[in-house]
Amino acid sequence: MGVARDHATAMMAELASDFRIVVGAVDSQARVLKPSAIPPDVKAVVAEHAQAAVDAIDRLLVCLQFHDRVDQILSHLAENIRALRDELTVECAGPDDGGATSAQRLQALLLAMQASYTTPEERDAVESDRLDNLTYF
Repeated sequence: MGVARDHATAMMAELASDFRIVVGAVDSQARVLKPSAIPPDVKAVVAEHAQAAVDAIDRLLVCLQFHDRVDQILSHLAENIRALRDELTVECAGPDDGGATSAQRLQALLLAMQASYTTPEERDAVESDRLDNLTYF
C-alpha cells in the first residue's frame, strides 16, 4: 500500500506544480495584456499546461482507484484471517456444545467471508477458484 500511496502523493505534487505554472502564466499575461491581445504562442503554452494538468488528474484518479481497491482487498484479507484464527481457536479448544459441526461452522465462515467481498477481483476469485485472472493497472 505504501508504494501506491507514494505514487499518488507524487502525482498530486506534479499536478500542483502544473497548476501553479498555468496560473502563473495566465496571471502574468493578464497583468500585461488585454485578453484579446494575448499572443497565440502564449495561448498555446497555457493550453499545453492546462492539458498537462488534466492528464495528471486522470493519472491521479487511476492511482487513487487502484489504492482504494488494494486497501479494500487487504482489509478483507486481514478480517478473514482474524475470523479464521478465531474459528481455529474454538476448534482446537474442543467440542462445541452448540450442536454445529466443524464443517458447518467452516461453511458459515466461508459464506460470511464471501458476503464481505466488494471488489470484482474478490468475487471472481471465489467464482473461478483461481487467482490467475487478476488485472493490473
